Amino acid sequence: MLATTSGLRERLPAAVAICLLVAALVAGCAGASPATTPVPSTGPGATTGAPSSATVGPAIGDGVVILSPADGASLPASPLAVQFSAAGGPFIEVDLRADSTIVASASEDGTSATVSGTLVWEHPTGGPHTLTVLAIDADKQVRSVSVAVTVEGGAVVTPPTPSQALDAGFDAARTRILGILHDTYGLTLTSPPIRRKARTGVTTDPWTTAVYLQRWFIDVSVYPDGREMDYADPLAYADPAAAPSLVQPDDKSIPMCRPSGVLRVLAVVTDYHNTGATRDEALAALAEAAARINAKYLAASRAVGLSSAILQLQLTSAYLASPPTTAGGLLTASAIRAATGIDPSGFDILAQVDLDAADTAGIISRYGSHGFDSGGCWPVKGEVNLWMAIASRGQLAADSSDPRLLDVLGHEVLHAFGYPIGLTGLHEWVCGDGTQPDPTDQCDQNSLPTLMLGWTDTDGDGVVEILDTTPYGMTTP
Repeated sequence: MLATTSGLRERLPAAVAICLLVAALVAGCAGASPATTPVPSTGPGATTGAPSSATVGPAIGDGVVILSPADGASLPASPLAVQFSAAGGPFIEVDLRADSTIVASASEDGTSATVSGTLVWEHPTGGPHTLTVLAIDADKQVRSVSVAVTVEGGAVVTPPTPSQALDAGFDAARTRILGILHDTYGLTLTSPPIRRKARTGVTTDPWTTAVYLQRWFIDVSVYPDGREMDYADPLAYADPAAAPSLVQPDDKSIPMCRPSGVLRVLAVVTDYHNTGATRDEALAALAEAAARINAKYLAASRAVGLSSAILQLQLTSAYLASPPTTAGGLLTASAIRAATGIDPSGFDILAQVDLDAADTAGIISRYGSHGFDSGGCWPVKGEVNLWMAIASRGQLAADSSDPRLLDVLGHEVLHAFGYPIGLTGLHEWVCGDGTQPDPTDQCDQNSLPTLMLGWTDTDGDGVVEILDTTPYGMTTP
C-alpha cells in the first residue's frame, strides 16, 4: 500500500494541496433572443444558422421543443446540429446532452422567457444515441426533451462492460483491483466502477476505482508500469480509530464528504480592494455559481432517472472588508467567528475567496495556482480547505470569458469527495459515466465524474450506487 504525502489526496512535491485549474468551460453569449431567432453563443458546439437538413418534425417536452432532427432520424457522421426552442423562462443556460455527456452549451442572460437556437455536437460517434436538450431557467429548474437518433458511419462506441475494456490491460487491472479490495479491505465486490482515462499522449494513466461503502471511501489505482496505490478515508466524520476500521497503518487519513444529500459550504470573501468588485457583486456571484452547480447536479441526477438531485450545495456566504492578517494569508476559524459571528464548525467546506489582483499575500506564487483544495470535510480538519483568488470583476461573472469563480468552485468541491491527483501528478478519475472514452484533463460541474461518485448503477439492480444499500454488487459486509 502506498500512502500519499502527508495524507492529502492532492499533494504536489511542495507538500501543498494544489489543484491546477484549466479554464475549459464555455464562454457565454451576450443575451437570449426571441423564439424566432437563433441564440448567439461563443461556446463550443453552439452556433446560429439553419438547422440540419437531415430530418424535420418537432419533439415536444416540458416547455422545450427539438425542431430537428426528428425522433428516429438517421444522420451522417458529421457535425450534428440540433435546433431547439424553449418557453417558460427566463433562461440562463441551454445544454445539449448526447446520451449522458454534455456536448454543447449556450449561456443566456436570464431575461428572455423564450429562447431558440442551434446546438452542435461536433464529433458524433456512430450508432444509436439519445439527444437531450436541457434548458435551465432562472430558478435553476431544468426543462428537457429528448429524441432518439442513429448516426451512420464513423466510429461506433459502445458502452464498456467489465469484460469489454477500454484497452487491452483492463481485464488484468480489474482482477488486481478486485483482489486489493478483497485482500486489503475484506470486501467482495462484483461491480465497482473501474475505468481508465483516454488522454492523448498520456500512457501512464491508471485503472482506477472509487467506492463509497457505509462509513468509508476507498480509492484503488493500478498503473501500467506495475505501481499501485490504495487508501481508505472515513466518511461523514467517522472516527478513523473506531473499530472496525478500513484505514491501514500507513494511511494518513482525511475524513471525506459523501457525495449525496446536502453539502454545507461557508464561503468567506476577503477584499483587498484592488479588483473593482463590490461586496454585493461578490456575494451575488457566489450565489449564482452555487445555483448553477446545483442545476448541473440536478441534471445529472435526472439523467439516471431520479426526480430530485443526488447532491446539492447549501451556501452561506460572508464578506470581510479587510484582508486576513494571519501568517500566510489564510483565515482561521477563530478569525471568521470573531469577524462574522458565524461558527465555521457547522459546515463541511470552509472556502476563502480573495478579491485580489496583486497576489498580495503571495499565495499564488507560493502554491503555483489560483485555486486549491486540501480535501476532506472541514469540521474535522478545522481550517480553510478551499481557497481561490479572483483578480478582476469579470472573473466573478458566470457568463464571462473567464468565469473563474464558477470554474474553481465547480472543480475544487469535487476534491471534498476524494477526487485525487495520483502518482502521475494528474487528475486520474474518469469524468462522465464511463460509457465514453474520457480524454479530458480534469472534471468539473460540466463534466462530472458521475461513475466514480457512485451516481450510476454499476451492479444492475436499478439503484445508483451512492444510494444503494448493497452497492457495487457487495456480497459481504
